[in-house]
Amino acid sequence: ENLEVRSIAVSGSNLFAGIYRGVYRSTDNGRSWTAAHNGLASLYTVVLAANDTNIFAGSYGSGVFISTDNGDNWTALSSLPVKYIATLTLYGSSLFAIDVDNGAIYFSFDYGKSWSRTDVGDSNVALRVAVKNSSWFVGVRDGGVFRSMDSGRSWVEVNKGLPKSTVAAFAVNGTNVFAGTGEGVFLSSDNGESWKSVNEGLLNKDIRSLAISDAFVFAGTLFGGVWRRPLSEMITSVEEIGIPQRFSLSQNYPNPFDTKTSISFSIPTKSYVVVKVLDVLGNEIVTLVSEEFPPGVYVKEWDAVGFPGGVYFYRLQAGEFVATKSLVLIK
Repeated sequence: ENLEVRSIAVSGSNLFAGIYRGVYRSTDNGRSWTAAHNGLASLYTVVLAANDTNIFAGSYGSGVFISTDNGDNWTALSSLPVKYIATLTLYGSSLFAIDVDNGAIYFSFDYGKSWSRTDVGDSNVALRVAVKNSSWFVGVRDGGVFRSMDSGRSWVEVNKGLPKSTVAAFAVNGTNVFAGTGEGVFLSSDNGESWKSVNEGLLNKDIRSLAISDAFVFAGTLFGGVWRRPLSEMITSVEEIGIPQRFSLSQNYPNPFDTKTSISFSIPTKSYVVVKVLDVLGNEIVTLVSEEFPPGVYVKEWDAVGFPGGVYFYRLQAGEFVATKSLVLIK
């Protein structure tokens, strides 16, 4: 059955979809779904945001709800001053909610205990927020993307390569920002300065939601169900246009992190690549990558569940190139 998927969120090993009929959960990477909306006051226009411990759901008329048990039960947050929620975004402990009526953005730095407001100009109706480090991205109706680098005090338009279209979805992975538009999925690897289409194989291009899980990008569409594509394919397809000029290893993101972090690296020539994580004594504790790659930019996720908190190092070796950086795991 084709449904309008309003939002997709990932919490641990669970994938959640918000539709007009409530919240549904998948524990097998999207192959099957079960209802997970006990306690929600309204099942209409459910939008989601999640991390590994908390899931937030916004409704049309009943405000925002939180679940701390993988969607089995929900309780209302009473602190947000608006009840008609267009979208939710969660970044660390920062929660963003957009008001349906006027597109105003409400943001909280304490999981919804207190809120402030920002607007992206008088004529722009905000639809979706994404955060990458200190940059806030907002997708607007019929106007593409705007970016703020000062916590919402000022905004600039960043639409090079994007169609002048409604942007209703974002997903962030390392240095990469994906935007879901009425004309498909677009990718920026330079903090929004430019965008490129990554729509190969996508037959329904009216994108309403995006999420990244288990090295796949998931796209929820208007009456076209959920589509997925490997993250590595999308990044490689873009880099074929401009092959990296040198070997490099980027700082992991997020850092510090509490469960999962992404490590990206660039190789200018076909190379056998090994990426390992080391403890502070230099002992190898896990091998993340050990295979040959064509030229391009790649991202590998480290799931640090079961490892103690502290400082670690990750090392890239590609041919004669070797680079090492540190990361911090918080427990």
